[in-house]
Amino acid sequence: MKLYADAPVRAVLQLVSDLFALTWAVLWIYAAVSLREVLLSLNRPGELMTSTGEGFTEHMSTAAENVQQVPFAGEALATPFVNLSESGTTLSAAGTPSRRPWPSSPSPFPCSWR
Repeated sequence: MKLYADAPVRAVLQLVSDLFALTWAVLWIYAAVSLREVLLSLNRPGELMTSTGEGFTEHMSTAAENVQQVPFAGEALATPFVNLSESGTTLSAAGTPSRRPWPSSPSPFPCSWR
């Protein structure tokens, strides 16, 4: 089995077209890998938001526990810190990525292909 034609001009044209196709495929692979890296770098702000929320929740919970030890007014003084702690939980949840990126929906095809 021959890979290229016998005529020199035709063989050169086939070789050039094969090299062009190979270059085209390599460029698309490079573009896909680059796009993947860009998309993965977009995850970093969410990680920072989650970390900030967890730290904020921890510090506000500790402050609420310490303020509750104040005689007679501890519960009243701790309430704002408890509320702020819950805000930190919300911030942490906002930075956590969803595990299901696509909503579940019915199939766009009305019948099954068999």
